[in-house]
Amino acid sequence: MRIKYATVAEASEAAKRLGFKSRSEYKKGYQQDPKLPSNPNNAYAKDWDDWYEFLGTDRPGENRYATLAEASEAAQRLGFKTFPEYQKEYKLDLKLPAAPNVYYAADWIDTYDFLGVKRPPEKYATLAEAYEASRRLGFKSSKEYLKGYQQDPRLPIRPDTFYSDEWVDWYDFFGRERNYATYAEASEAAKRLGFAKRAQYLKGFSKDPKLPYSPENAYAENWKDWHAFLGTQRNYATYAEASEAAKRLGLKTLKGYQVGYKKDLKLPYNPENVYAENWEDWHAFLGTQRNYATYAEASEAAQALGLKKSEEYFKGYRQDPRLPSAPNQTYTADWVDWHAFLGTDRRGEAFYPTYVEASEAAQRLGFTSSVEYHESCHRDPRLAVHPNVFYAQDWVDWFEFLGSARSGEKWYATYAEASAAAQALAIKSSKQYKNLYRNDVGLPSLPNEIYSDDWVDWFDFLGIARPPKKYATYAEASEVAQRLGFKSLVEYTKGYHQDPRLPVNPHVRYSEHWPGWPKFLGNENAFDPNLLTAYPRFWKAIQRFVYSGVNQNAKYTHLRGFLKDYVATQKLIDDPGVMLSRDIPFNDRVYEAFVHATGETQKKARHKICSNFFEWVLETYCSDEDDDGELAVLPGYRNPLRTVLKGLLDQLPSARRSESNKPPLPMEAILRAKQHLIPPEATSFRDLYRLHAFLEDCWFEVDPQLIDDSDPNCIYRAVTKDRKRDGERYSEEVYELWSPVKIVANYTLLSIPLRGQQICWLDSGEGDEFVPIWRDGKVNWINNPSQFATRKRNQELLSNLVYDHQAAFLSDWSSTCIPS
Repeated sequence: MRIKYATVAEASEAAKRLGFKSRSEYKKGYQQDPKLPSNPNNAYAKDWDDWYEFLGTDRPGENRYATLAEASEAAQRLGFKTFPEYQKEYKLDLKLPAAPNVYYAADWIDTYDFLGVKRPPEKYATLAEAYEASRRLGFKSSKEYLKGYQQDPRLPIRPDTFYSDEWVDWYDFFGRERNYATYAEASEAAKRLGFAKRAQYLKGFSKDPKLPYSPENAYAENWKDWHAFLGTQRNYATYAEASEAAKRLGLKTLKGYQVGYKKDLKLPYNPENVYAENWEDWHAFLGTQRNYATYAEASEAAQALGLKKSEEYFKGYRQDPRLPSAPNQTYTADWVDWHAFLGTDRRGEAFYPTYVEASEAAQRLGFTSSVEYHESCHRDPRLAVHPNVFYAQDWVDWFEFLGSARSGEKWYATYAEASAAAQALAIKSSKQYKNLYRNDVGLPSLPNEIYSDDWVDWFDFLGIARPPKKYATYAEASEVAQRLGFKSLVEYTKGYHQDPRLPVNPHVRYSEHWPGWPKFLGNENAFDPNLLTAYPRFWKAIQRFVYSGVNQNAKYTHLRGFLKDYVATQKLIDDPGVMLSRDIPFNDRVYEAFVHATGETQKKARHKICSNFFEWVLETYCSDEDDDGELAVLPGYRNPLRTVLKGLLDQLPSARRSESNKPPLPMEAILRAKQHLIPPEATSFRDLYRLHAFLEDCWFEVDPQLIDDSDPNCIYRAVTKDRKRDGERYSEEVYELWSPVKIVANYTLLSIPLRGQQICWLDSGEGDEFVPIWRDGKVNWINNPSQFATRKRNQELLSNLVYDHQAAFLSDWSSTCIPS
């Protein structure tokens, strides 16, 4: 432990010798004297006066100019022309105060007098004079005014504030028409212009100067939706109507629909969600043919087209509209490879041309079942993987093809017998059936094809209950969810199985009418109902804000708390916009207490949500459109969380740690790890490459011409590798070089243990003015021959510092500097 100065007087003398002029300077530099304490006000508390006494500096006001005239003369000597310039540089003269208007209040006139600069001309006395001046300059909008008002120094930057007693709005100032007074008038005007969608409105609303940019805000009290405002039709009421409309447009694919559905304004972008109750698939909706149901059918069709390679398939599969573009994905369960699918041999040799020859070959190999055949038919490359497809015209069955005895002869003769057999095996799904049907030799692999005339569906065949249909409407599902007592999305996800008619994703199934999870679960008003009575406008604003975005549960939770713990306790009037008025003091202490009343990981989220809500209120309730249709905040309003409490967000704890909370390793352990990684006796990388098992993956192939046998750090080996080309396997001898990057990186990490992340960003220095080379057993610095070399600030990891003929290992993030 370091010994400190015994008395405050000794410490004070030492601090004065070091020239500290302020507490912050002391804090930065006190370690220059090891006997100075970090907090002298605590170390010498009994004798402590203040920092001015301790550092021997003047207290504020002790050494200022005595009169305004002296201060003014000094400021003018320094050449200040504006008050911001003064505030930035006044410390150049220690006798100048920071706020001369306060310090010399009795004699103060104004900044122009103090700095001795010419006063600007007086602004126009009346709004009418300002209007005439702006008209002469050709201004037609507030945007043009704000860009060009300086052309006339008598025009104020904010005429709305300067002439506040006469000011009405920008429309009045420029003599332009205002927005339509009512929703109905604006709606009629929009309909006359023929807008069918919001996007069209936003592009063309300026054709009528009385139409607002945001009618949903301008006429919020009467607003329903864009369909009502523009008088356009909503989506088709039923799936059948939408399907017919899509067919009339000739849309054949999903991509085609997404491009062409806009031709009919009643077609939705996502019919699979809008008509979820009746939705089957895109083929049914667009009336197009489905893909072949089975791999065998698709394979047979592809072979019938004479397609021999995958490249040919991709070019020609459209000749048959039932062939999929990616059969390997459509028929994943049965897929082998393209050769099998197209009936071609991997080596280019044809399969046996006739059924008889293939059958004889299969029987010579002793196959007794289709399973054995599929597992081992590759032993004869001329055997087709799917002979039932390849020889479809002559095909009887596998017993005939393999010459094996039939077990119980063929499959069950009727659908009823097969169904009873499948149920006897207790099979409960089509997936289970595919795995278990071989347990009964009378069951076919594809019962839906074998018994197609009687086939209903898998539920009927396996005798299992069909899942009940989901609730048809949002209202029904909402009522059941509330009856089950779900209070959050998490609870719903865990428990919706209690009623099999509840969908897993109600927000998708009922997307057209979805109002948000809180309303769906009936807990949006789950707090003091008296607050709803006292603050109906506030509550409506919260609902509109929440419904307009995501993360609705969290927003409701925090904004309900804000209404209860801030709005109600401050007895604010029921008007969200008034809360943001500069005339209404914002109680930052109460607000901060509200933020800190929640858990550590929620504080930042709570403040962000409130800040975004304030911003939304500012735009919705406290802004007006200028004549260009852009929203401008009305004078006298602000978001206090962006002004009064601007720095609060940075002070709040984050939900995630910015660094590890694990205890640091003892330095002794780190040193042992370094010596284990690279032992002191090692003289080159050749001593290291076999030392640790984790370095085995550091080999990479290299051109043998690049190998330098004379370099002890050039470690290579010759290995034989198994290769494959055009379907043929072969062996090849290659050379591999060992890379030391991993071991050097780990050694560097251990050398600077506190800079683990930062060393990832260190510069190699290949663009610096000088670069190090190893010559004659030492480091030599030479001019960098690279075209990228520069004399600007060098940033290399290895730097040429004070060490004679040595390289220093330098990290820019600390004073780390280690001679190599």
